[in-house]
Amino acid sequence: MAEIAEAGTEITDETETEASGTRSAKELKHAQVWKHFERKTIEKEDGETEAFILCHICEEHFSTNNSTTTFERHLKSKYLNIYKDLGQDETSSSKPWTTEVQNKKHKLFINWIITD
Repeated sequence: MAEIAEAGTEITDETETEASGTRSAKELKHAQVWKHFERKTIEKEDGETEAFILCHICEEHFSTNNSTTTFERHLKSKYLNIYKDLGQDETSSSKPWTTEVQNKKHKLFINWIITD
């Protein structure tokens, strides 16, 4: 659902991450966790295929029904140092918004409050 703010500016339901192109620390951990896991499909002797998620560190197999959070928990419980490093590279280089961007976001926020 989109709303029209001021003078043709559109406010949508997209997250700040999608709008600004930056990611939160939690989102980075979710994305970075896949460096240590991979979706695999193997063909069995009977001709059927089996899909699973493989941990590159310990080669443990996980069901494809598991979420990224499950893989984060696996790293956190068994490989704490690797878990702590997830997302560090990109978050340390993120820069604060410029004054111009801050002012624009402030105006949009105030307009959103007023029109709500």
